[in-house]
Amino acid sequence: MKREAKLRLGLVGLGTAGRSVAEAAHKLPGWSFVAGADLRSEARDRYQTQYGIRVFESASQLCAWQGVDVVYVATPNFLHAEHAVTALESRKHVIVEKPMALTLEQCDAMIAAAEKNRVMLMVAHTRSFNPPIRKMREVIASNRLGRVVQINTPLFPLAGAATAPGGSGHEAGRRSLLPAGAPSGRYRAAPRRGPGEKRAGRRRRLGPQKRD
Repeated sequence: MKREAKLRLGLVGLGTAGRSVAEAAHKLPGWSFVAGADLRSEARDRYQTQYGIRVFESASQLCAWQGVDVVYVATPNFLHAEHAVTALESRKHVIVEKPMALTLEQCDAMIAAAEKNRVMLMVAHTRSFNPPIRKMREVIASNRLGRVVQINTPLFPLAGAATAPGGSGHEAGRRSLLPAGAPSGRYRAAPRRGPGEKRAGRRRRLGPQKRD
């Protein structure tokens, strides 16, 4: 029986964000967590002991190793562009933590490096496929709220906000507009226009909104 080929993942930045990547790579089929890089010896030792990976002192050393196919950049924001370009120039596919970089010029350089070396570059918007986010997309696409132009949602649902101390009926009323499973948060919808009506020059808020 033919064995499934696995993408070999190298992680640059062995901190808090990196730990979730390492755990996910162990659980997902088609992936193998094989290497990590960090300036801190204690971080390298911890990951090497826990995951049995090969460790490096720098991103450039990891990227030069032929045993890696994909590099995940989880270093501080100001290093995203530098480390991503290093990996891309080494012909490694790259997943970079958000934000992509600090300037548009840095983003352009990353894109150019990926195109030049014919490798993939992806920003890790990790929640895009979560069920609540997909449900939010479904509600927006249905147009039941009108033309939604802005959404601001908390990371965790506000279950029971209407009855909890400090909760409000506005929260309950707003949640009743959304189907079960839709994320709690704030939305803004543009008014519906009848035939021949022009778009309003200023956005209007429709429906109750959560206030901080």
